[in-house]
Amino acid sequence: MSRRSRAAATFWAPLSVLLVAVLSTACASAPRRLTPYDLALRQIHVQSAHLAWGDLVVGTTFERVERAVGQRLPSPRAERRRCPDDYVVRVSYLREELILTFSGTTSQARLKEVALSLPPGFEVGPVAAALEARLRGLVEERSSRGIVYRADGAGRVVVDPAVGVRVGDVCLP
Repeated sequence: MSRRSRAAATFWAPLSVLLVAVLSTACASAPRRLTPYDLALRQIHVQSAHLAWGDLVVGTTFERVERAVGQRLPSPRAERRRCPDDYVVRVSYLREELILTFSGTTSQARLKEVALSLPPGFEVGPVAAALEARLRGLVEERSSRGIVYRADGAGRVVVDPAVGVRVGDVCLP
């Protein structure tokens, strides 16, 4: 073996061992692959003892919701499938389709619920696990409408297979 090839071997051998060690560590600690709704679920939080999705805090007025969304919203309308005194507006906000439920139709009506539409056929288990990891101290209740969590006086978070994730003062008919 020539002097040049011996020098190359002494240089590349430790470097290749180090490269393999770095790559195996990086692969082992790589984050799990995000599902399409992971980023949307990260928007759910508790703010001033109220559940919120992004800047939409349950209990704020219709006017404040319009300011948070940055656009004029249509007047809320009653929907038959909802509970009495629920008035609904559909809005696209932060790249998500949301259903906002208000206590009335005036500018002073309060936001009762934010419903995040999830893709058809989403799996309830991973969504529930992501919510449990995100919001500590949730108390789970089973319901015919899906998995219901109470958030220490802040309201409910419901994983509803028919709708998606519902946050706030959720009415379960």
